[in-house]
Amino acid sequence: MKNSWNTFSLLTSETVIDESIYVIICKLFAQRGIRNRFDVKKRLFTKEGGAIIDEAIELVMETIDENSIAIVRDADIYLTVATMKRYYLLPHDAKILATMLQNGVKTLATFDEDFS
Repeated sequence: MKNSWNTFSLLTSETVIDESIYVIICKLFAQRGIRNRFDVKKRLFTKEGGAIIDEAIELVMETIDENSIAIVRDADIYLTVATMKRYYLLPHDAKILATMLQNGVKTLATFDEDFS
């Protein structure tokens, strides 16, 4: 059976989207002089925090839409745990790799040195 994402040349996963939004939230707060992650968490509940969350989500989702990037569902926890054990990865990295394996993806574009 042919997967619906076969027509796309670019794929991402739910976990990658999650991490991308988090990184952008942290960078947007850092631009305002807030670099400590605990201070970031405290400010999320403010009007400014809500605006930053909205901006981060919009940036990520617009990038996905503008580049016709298909979103694949994350691998299940059993494959993720097996991938953690086999490749000695932390949970999110293992979930990204397990999702690739589950979907037959052969190439990963990343700046994350954990995947070297």
